Amino acid sequence: MAATVVDRAGRTKVVVRDDGTGPHTVEASQRKAYTAAIFRVPTAAFAERVKQPAAAALINLEHVIALQGGVPIKAEDEVIGAVGVGGAPGGDKDEVRKWLCTAPIGLSQTMIMTNWLREITAE
Repeated sequence: MAATVVDRAGRTKVVVRDDGTGPHTVEASQRKAYTAAIFRVPTAAFAERVKQPAAAALINLEHVIALQGGVPIKAEDEVIGAVGVGGAPGGDKDEVRKWLCTAPIGLSQTMIMTNWLREITAE
């Protein structure tokens, strides 16, 4: 499994990956984080949005992906970045992702992500 944190412009700030994780999971996590950051919505909502004909072409933008696993990081009501997870065991981890994105801004995102990856991979 891999997780990526990006800033509000979609630029990568942190990437954490588990040992033995395939390279595709890192790319997926990066694309999910990027999509959540630039569209300012969870990627699950974006995936629903691009099912509409008027928005379908958005999926053709570079670095965009329409898969669940990316969520915006907010400070109050402002999106300040996003996190994307690739290779997660399934949707049952959504609550952990939500917690990760509501953690206090002063707390190190790297520490949060590292502990979260340990927690999930230990299951």
